[in-house]
Amino acid sequence: MKKVLFVIVLCLLVLGIKAQTTGLFDLRFGDSYSMCKGNMFCGGLNYYLQADDGGVIFIPDNSRYFSTKIDHVTLYFDNGNEHLTGWNVSYTLSDNYDVEKRITALLKDLHGDYVYHLFGKFYSWDFDDTHALEAGYNDDGDLFYAEYGTIFGD
Repeated sequence: MKKVLFVIVLCLLVLGIKAQTTGLFDLRFGDSYSMCKGNMFCGGLNYYLQADDGGVIFIPDNSRYFSTKIDHVTLYFDNGNEHLTGWNVSYTLSDNYDVEKRITALLKDLHGDYVYHLFGKFYSWDFDDTHALEAGYNDDGDLFYAEYGTIFGD
């Protein structure tokens, strides 16, 4: 009986850790706005503006060197600024190095193996039933993005 209880507790801990996926800029799903703003500031980014789609945009403040140039980071919250539901990090392309290779290698180190979608030309990681990560080029092809998101039910 003790072994069964131990296995159940261990599984719950593993599921809890998985749900608390830490992504780029040490952000986690469910973080508060103030925690996210602190992470952005410590990460060398400052508040820029509130986007039309409800996101909060941060841009580099030039106090920190990024090996891959960040264009902007957009944070998404539910109920205004209550809990982080997703974030998008957009990278500027470079003639000096392959941004796609750098970022996918970084994300693989953080989150493990990915699935590459040949038809859509993007990478994806599924964390659980409601959280995922997608990386690829934006529609214009001038930025490479890594977007963490929450899948909401009906």
